[in-house]
Amino acid sequence: MPHAGSMWCWLAVVSGTTLLQTKVKEGAAPIASLPVSGDDVKYLDGVLSKFQNFAQANGVLTKKRHDAQQEKLRGLLAGVHEQDAQLALQQAVMSNGEAEVEASAIFGEMSRFIGSMRSILGRQGCGDLQCGANAVCSRTTRGAECVCSEGYEGDGKSCTAPAAFAPTHLLHGGPHGRQPQAAEVRLAELKTDGNSMIMCVFRDLSKKNRGMVKVGKTFNLELTWAPLEKFSGGTEAWNPDIVGVREPGKPNRVVITWRDQDVGGTGWIRVASVGHPTIRGADLALTWGKPQAFEKKQQKRAVLLALPYSRFLIFYEGHDGGASFGGVMMARVDQAVYGTSHGEPSWAKMKQFRFCETAVSRISAALLDNGGFVVAYRGAPVPDPNDAAVQLQAEASLSYGRVVEEITSDGRLNPANAELAVGIDSVQLDNATAGIWSRDVAPVAPNTVAYAYHVGESQETKLALVRVVSDGADSPPRLVVSNQPEVIGTGFTPYVSVVPLPYTSDDLHSMVLFQPSGADGKTGEAKANICSLSDDGQIERGTCEDFGWSDRELKSVSVTSLGAGRELFAFTDSENVPYYQALALAKKP
Repeated sequence: MPHAGSMWCWLAVVSGTTLLQTKVKEGAAPIASLPVSGDDVKYLDGVLSKFQNFAQANGVLTKKRHDAQQEKLRGLLAGVHEQDAQLALQQAVMSNGEAEVEASAIFGEMSRFIGSMRSILGRQGCGDLQCGANAVCSRTTRGAECVCSEGYEGDGKSCTAPAAFAPTHLLHGGPHGRQPQAAEVRLAELKTDGNSMIMCVFRDLSKKNRGMVKVGKTFNLELTWAPLEKFSGGTEAWNPDIVGVREPGKPNRVVITWRDQDVGGTGWIRVASVGHPTIRGADLALTWGKPQAFEKKQQKRAVLLALPYSRFLIFYEGHDGGASFGGVMMARVDQAVYGTSHGEPSWAKMKQFRFCETAVSRISAALLDNGGFVVAYRGAPVPDPNDAAVQLQAEASLSYGRVVEEITSDGRLNPANAELAVGIDSVQLDNATAGIWSRDVAPVAPNTVAYAYHVGESQETKLALVRVVSDGADSPPRLVVSNQPEVIGTGFTPYVSVVPLPYTSDDLHSMVLFQPSGADGKTGEAKANICSLSDDGQIERGTCEDFGWSDRELKSVSVTSLGAGRELFAFTDSENVPYYQALALAKKP
């Protein structure tokens, strides 16, 4: 949980139905001020202050006196054995307690009377109020008033998070009353007209490792899910990934990739159109195309990125004979024609290149501005550019590429003829370290990414910041490590996830999710590490904080940003039960 002096607070921990909203006390009519002169108000306020000080001081003294008397009577009671004496002392203890309650009520009434008088005079301040837990005093048009802190609701005296707002089961109705089990959940979001479409894919352990997808939509922060659908046919679906793509005047589409075996499986892609124009209420219905294989011998997750005009990138482990490499393909979803035998959507390859000439694994990727993208991966050792006899580790590599759009002579964009430039520049972080496992990369500022990863041998989770810098139109962009890797956590973690733009674009922060084990090797709470960032892509010293957001032991976590500090999480616990929930982040006032 956040440490003392924390500048951050979780505003909401919700079930995904709606984010918690601050509730301000309603129905309080404004109190008219008395028509008195400024000197009269000042004099009366001074008198009321003296009464207030008298009530507070004497209330404290009276309580101390009664407490001392109570302690003395109880001591005497413990030392006597005669029944009559015991009864007399017990009566004295009771009478003393009643007297304390009565005295406290009198002084309380005096304080309330003084507060009421000050309200009438318009002079009540926050010092006159005692707000409840999770509430703060605020000066309003009605004067000083207790208001529930953001993310809580109540009357300012009692403010709580609604019990219904908690992690919610993603699946329901398992066999024999058991919760369905899932693995490798992945979330994605597609901005639609004023709303967001949420997509979640996973491997369903309850259904022979088949791939399942849920599509939902948000409106006014409410999330509604469509029925669960299977996407992998009769095959297993390991490490699925999903994105949504758009094109003006066309239905939204989802693109899903997976491999059909845990080790050495074939990689597949399947697309679906969302919604049906002739069926009312079917705005989330999926019209499926046929699965299409794109590469064999896949060991880890292939990663999708969505591009404009129904296009997408997929990064994968490529193979050519006995050689392995890092591959990237740009493809476009074909149009679906409703009401015909050819209405199934499909996809077609546009460009295909290698972003790395050696074997890669544990891929993560992120889109940047102006068609740029980065791909993070675990690569094979590379020669030191200063000494070819020395091999540098490349297990925390990052490569930059770009989609180059074609602009026609009349100034229009031709998305069908876009080019793909890969391997424009690359960097190797921690090039003396081997055994780097989980990783993730995401944008945290314009042309700046956060790259977080876990080092297996030292059991450290590290965070680096890398910027894409251009020296002019005649020079290709290059990667600059603006913040060298820093340790943000120790202890083994089963996952590392970076939240894209976790707060706001004009108040830059990084946010990394992980769950480090303690010194005893036991899994600790799920943490979010949050750091403030400078405009030049560096972590501001002393600003990083850890927040606990779940006390469950988690196996997989995926998160998508809903904007303005709101994040949607999907995760599986130690029993492989999948959940989703939303969290909101804000600075403390």
